[in-house]
Amino acid sequence: MSGSATVSDLTGCPATVELTVSAADSCGNNAAVCTAEIDVQDVIAPVIAAVADDVVVDTGCTASVPFSATITDNCCVSPGSLDLVVTVQNAANVTAGTPVVSSVTPISANEIEIEGTVDVSNVTACPASVTLAFNAKDCCGNSAVEVTDDADVADNAAPVVTCANVTFPSDAGFCTASVLLTASALDNCAGATAVSYYANLDANPDYETLISNPYVFSQGITEVQARSTDNCSNTGTCDFTVTVQDINKAKVTVVLEGVTIPTTRCISFVPLLSGGPCVQNALVNELSFVDHDSNPATPVRAVDVLVDIPCGDYESLCAKDEQHTLSDSHVILINGAIYEAVADHVLLGGDTDDDDDIDINDVTLLLAQFGTLSSSGGCPWDGTRDSDFSNNGARSTEDYVFLSDNWLEFRNCCAGNGWPLVAPPPSAQPVVPAVTLDGQPIRTRRYSIGVVELSPTLVPADLTGDGVVDFKDVKRFETINGLPHVLSTRIQIDEQQAKSAEGKARTSP
Repeated sequence: MSGSATVSDLTGCPATVELTVSAADSCGNNAAVCTAEIDVQDVIAPVIAAVADDVVVDTGCTASVPFSATITDNCCVSPGSLDLVVTVQNAANVTAGTPVVSSVTPISANEIEIEGTVDVSNVTACPASVTLAFNAKDCCGNSAVEVTDDADVADNAAPVVTCANVTFPSDAGFCTASVLLTASALDNCAGATAVSYYANLDANPDYETLISNPYVFSQGITEVQARSTDNCSNTGTCDFTVTVQDINKAKVTVVLEGVTIPTTRCISFVPLLSGGPCVQNALVNELSFVDHDSNPATPVRAVDVLVDIPCGDYESLCAKDEQHTLSDSHVILINGAIYEAVADHVLLGGDTDDDDDIDINDVTLLLAQFGTLSSSGGCPWDGTRDSDFSNNGARSTEDYVFLSDNWLEFRNCCAGNGWPLVAPPPSAQPVVPAVTLDGQPIRTRRYSIGVVELSPTLVPADLTGDGVVDFKDVKRFETINGLPHVLSTRIQIDEQQAKSAEGKARTSP
């Protein structure tokens, strides 16, 4: 006798089936019952099909790699009857976490599907990838063939480059500037990244010229592009301009001799070229003069101020308040990117017409303006004449002291201090042949001026009414205002000496 029995829905191993066999003959006689226990085995392994999806990291250099797998088995198909393991087999140029299975879903009687993710971060180079390994055992311990799949992890974000337009004066002694560029770059994965610089130069437009940093830029505007490339060949850029001005910076201290009241003055600076002529295109700087030592008797000054001068190679620098003072020149030396004057520029008040001397023209102005309020000349100076040398707001006896102290002082930015060998007289006065005084060549000096040469506002300076403004008018002014006859005496004596020198020059063979 033979036969068979069908079994199904194996839920575990070992599995057994007990068969009972009974028999009876035709007369109804029953044989003894026979039982048999039959082992039921499952030797078929599950089959896995799996996939891991490619991802792109975000701005924080992180991403979640999705994965899924389908497991098919002849017997153990319920979620609780399969032993499934997902692991990271390899992580190339990226950091990977532990895979997390988020769902197990039956698909059919013999099939289930799992889904999950694994977090990745810190891409250090490209290409970057994660290899996931999928393993499964059914309820009878049959192991599936391991399945792996690679997920590419891409970084497509370029570094963010930050830059700004910059402006620099030329370096002292040159009309160029060595500029240290300071653009920065930040990458989502690599953090701070290196920056290279490319410039639009005449021969190479479109940012084709790689430049060093620092780089010596020519005067004017240069277009520059900052570039940064991360480990995945993503390049970020930022365009900016570098402007080099046609000026040098000079550190100076300027003293207004005799002025004790803080003020703001318009000061022009004239540089002297090394081995060359005096530069005439002076630059004007508005400076604030302060009480630097809390001593009301010392003059106010602008201390260690940076002023603008035309760019170039210079050996000295001249300073002047064109409305009020004579000039003063001193050697300047290069210190780093700037010039520095070796001594203070001390400006003597009294020159009201910007002709480099203090003579009868300046005295005439004070006599005519005395007792009135001062006048601003703007910055740059607009030519307005003013005899308020003391800066107290009015033309008064304090201003007389400047003229008496500095009478006939001559200081010229280009010719230096002292009377020059050649200097043109004011257009209104006749040219007198050059003569010598004390054996030195002198320029034409003016000790008096006719009323016919004066503007109507200056005619009141003729206090004696004799048609000429000279030492006699100054003496009358001093008497009226209770002043010592210092200035009138100096004018009279100097005029007599000059006439004597001229007379000797004319009678000499």
